[in-house]
Amino acid sequence: MEAIKLLLKIIDEQWNNIKIMFAEPWEIPWTVHAGERDDYEIYFLEKGKGKFIINGVEHPVSKGDLMFFSTKVENSFIPDESSFRFVFITFKIDNSKNLEKLNELNHLLLQENAPIKLDNSDFVHEIFYKIQKDFYLKPQDYMLRIKLLLGELFLKISDQCYSNYLNNSGKIYSNKNSHVCINQIIIYLQKNYNKNINLEELGKMVNLHPRYLCSLFKQVSGKNLSELIREIRIEKAKRLLSYTPLSITEIAFEVGFSGSQFFSRVFKNSEGISPSLYRNSKNKI
Repeated sequence: MEAIKLLLKIIDEQWNNIKIMFAEPWEIPWTVHAGERDDYEIYFLEKGKGKFIINGVEHPVSKGDLMFFSTKVENSFIPDESSFRFVFITFKIDNSKNLEKLNELNHLLLQENAPIKLDNSDFVHEIFYKIQKDFYLKPQDYMLRIKLLLGELFLKISDQCYSNYLNNSGKIYSNKNSHVCINQIIIYLQKNYNKNINLEELGKMVNLHPRYLCSLFKQVSGKNLSELIREIRIEKAKRLLSYTPLSITEIAFEVGFSGSQFFSRVFKNSEGISPSLYRNSKNKI
């Protein structure tokens, strides 16, 4: 989870220093020895099952799973079935400008390497094929299109990792009803941040009075419900400002604000600059 968050930050800061190397399907087992390459790969298992071996650690995968790792370490795939198929993306980040952060990213990847289980694999599958199509057909501005799609892909993965983390936390706190309730609310907000959030409906969802839910949420999470909703919406808006051509008004409605003026005011209070200035600062990188 921390590796994906750091990667998104690197993509955000070093947009022009990312190079897409390959985007294609794959149906052959492989082994890459440590030190042979220095890039990053993300695999989506379209069919079949098997296991990745990353730096000597086995990671079983099945249809619909994702695997993301650095190719600097020894890595291989061994299928459990005769028929399997991946789609994968290889990309490289200029390490002359990111050495410290890339070293941290590689360290985190070794700590956190595990298949990513998806709630909606169709959405991710579609992004992979859009990237693959643009990589081979090379339409106008195809590299920009691919980078935007790559950013969208890792945003989805980040959301999924967070959701998986909260689900696991819910299991850990299964004997503590308060944590289970709050985890359930946070997961709901992560998935429905752009909708009109009704406090009474949230209360019904976890069988708590709305006033008590607000108090419990503050006690367990350290934040007010309204604060968390704003934070989620602003983070989503920052990503849309950085990676999409949507207008300020379109982004405001996309992330759940009632209008662009209110969105701009909340955004400036949170980030210290207006949405348009934030976008301009990212475009200059």
